[in-house]
Amino acid sequence: MLSFISDPNSLVKESALQLLIKMIESFNHKEIEDIVKPEKMLTDLLDEIKLRRPSASVKGAIWQLVGLLHVHYDHMVNHVLVESQDVMYIMIDEQVRLDKPEIKSMVGLLKGLSSTLSVGCTLDQKQLDGLFLILRTTV
Repeated sequence: MLSFISDPNSLVKESALQLLIKMIESFNHKEIEDIVKPEKMLTDLLDEIKLRRPSASVKGAIWQLVGLLHVHYDHMVNHVLVESQDVMYIMIDEQVRLDKPEIKSMVGLLKGLSSTLSVGCTLDQKQLDGLFLILRTTV
């Protein structure tokens, strides 16, 4: 996570995030909890999205990692599930409306949102209907 935070290069950031994604997917989540530090990582990832302008591939990796953190460390990050799902839905909706949507960002958003939805759905019926419409028209 240190190389992600300290290096401004988007390729380094994406590589660091992909390594973290593989670690979380591959290893027992309890064994790597001290390395991952889910609450701090989630805060850092959301700050990166809010405060900086990451590239599309970095955004996609961030949202995929946010989803994985909710799946594997739900007991530690559940307090931001509503915010995570709301922001992902809003960003998917914004991407669909762009003339040139960021495909890598969209892929990460959809992976992240599907992961968080497997933990529990906090979206209201209007958002679910909108998501269904978005998926139906884009697929």
